[in-house]
Amino acid sequence: LKIECYGKPEDAKGGRKEGARLRTNCPLGPGCGNRLFSTRTYPKIERFREHAMGMGMKSKEDIAEGALVCEYVGEVINETEMNRRMEHQAKYTPNDHEFYIMELDNGIYVDGKHKGSESRHINHSCDPNLELERWVVNGKQKIGIFAIQDIPKNEPLSYDYQFDTRESASFKCFCGA
Repeated sequence: LKIECYGKPEDAKGGRKEGARLRTNCPLGPGCGNRLFSTRTYPKIERFREHAMGMGMKSKEDIAEGALVCEYVGEVINETEMNRRMEHQAKYTPNDHEFYIMELDNGIYVDGKHKGSESRHINHSCDPNLELERWVVNGKQKIGIFAIQDIPKNEPLSYDYQFDTRESASFKCFCGA
């Protein structure tokens, strides 16, 4: 189900809190291993210039398959605002082909362009070493970027953008896969 644990075991004794929300969903508490987002247990990664693809990210340490590498963060916007931003970019900066918008949920998006983290610099590959997964963390949707294979130190990080655009002719894949 991809739901992260939260709360402490003693919080379960009080039953429900504020409406129907549970204070905890985990009998183990803070020592539980299913708290990667809330503990921000991420491997070290760094930005670098990745030839024709611009800025990219690479690992500064070995990353095990299945590890949460980072969370994709940015402004949470609705579909109307996403369309407005895309139209504004097409009209006023038509040569800017950098998009950082991801669908979080049906009609809800995360835009990492101006208020995002380093996660927005992870490049596309048709043969990626990462994948995106939607998780529920304390009742909220999050996008986690997970390793789908062991990744050695200094390896460029990538995932398949599965990019859907009306301007696909404007884009060229530089991944080399």
